[in-house]
Order: sequence, then structure tokens, then C-alpha cells
Amino acid sequence: MGPELERINGIKTKEDLIRQVATMHRNATPALFAFYPQPDMHDSTATIAFLDQGGITLPDRDYYLKTDTKSQETREKYLQHVAAMFQLIGESAQQASADAKVVMEIETELAKASLTRVEQRDPKNLFHKMKVARLQALTPAFSWKDYLNALGAPASKVSIVNVTEPKFFATLQALLKSRGIGDWKIYLRWHLAHTSAPYLSPAFVKAD
Repeated sequence: MGPELERINGIKTKEDLIRQVATMHRNATPALFAFYPQPDMHDSTATIAFLDQGGITLPDRDYYLKTDTKSQETREKYLQHVAAMFQLIGESAQQASADAKVVMEIETELAKASLTRVEQRDPKNLFHKMKVARLQALTPAFSWKDYLNALGAPASKVSIVNVTEPKFFATLQALLKSRGIGDWKIYLRWHLAHTSAPYLSPAFVKAD
């Protein structure tokens, strides 16, 4: 995990951020959204790229949004867990607590923009096929050309994508504009630590 942490800590620009997200996706580390091939919903003989909501750690959007006592307790325990993991990768208790709050804020915004499980059961809600150029217009703060090239799926080969939840990607655009590079480095460090934990030292495995 060390080299990957170094790459995240070395991010200086949005271009660096995009390339790092692609690297993490290649290594099966989820962050920001999901990207995968799947048969075209209207043509089962064709396989196309799907862009899907994602970027959260708790099992469902409702974990972030429900206001009942149990949900609030779950979120508090989640914050404590994220902070504990940050400490395991070398942060002070104070910094880890602050960084855990950043993770929660970003993931909560992504959760708000995500479809509910009921909404996802309706195929009509999940089919918005578009050219990459239209996707770029939807999210101008994220260079899809750079992402696809870094992923090893250049735009010359991926010209059409199905954006399952355009509202989600509109929110991602707003977050990319409003959040600084420092916040995104915190967010990526968390997702790297969370995904890697089962394969690290006993302290990480126990915390996980």
C-alpha cells in the first residue's frame, strides 16, 4: 500500500487526481463512481461501458441520510472507524478525526445524489446512453479522455457510455469544483486503506 499512498500524497492537480482514480479502478479499488462493461440494455449483442453511482463505503445511501437514532449511531461508529484507520496509516489522532469528517461529508453528498434501491429496480431509470462528448459536457471538471487513457480504454475504443444516473454525475461535477485537492487526497487515502486492510498487518485486519 505504501507506493500507492505516495502516489496519492503526490497529487497536485485535477489531472493527477483523474489519473489516480483510473489507477485505483484498474486495481479494483472503488472511488468516486463505478466503471464496467455490460450488455446494452436495448441490444444484448453489444457490450458497452457503464458509468454507475458509487464512491460510498457504507452499504447503502440510506445509511448516510436516515435520521433515526440507530442510523445516527451507525454514522458515529463509522466516523470512529475511519479515524482509527487513518491513525494506522500514520496520522495523529487529531488529524485522523478531521480527515474522517471530510470523508463523511463527501460520501454523504454522493449518497444524496444516488438512486434509492427502489428507483434502481426500474430499468428506465438506469439507461441514459450517450457519447463521451455529451458526458464531458455533463462533467467538464473531469476529463474523461484522460481517465479512459489512464484506464487503458482510450476514447478511440470507448465512444458510447451508459450513464446510469446523470444526477449523480452532475453532483460529482459540483463536488469537483467545490472541494480542493487536499480533500480529494484524504478521500482517496481512505478508500485505499479500506480496500487494502484485509491484506495488511493484523492491526488493519482487526480494525477492518
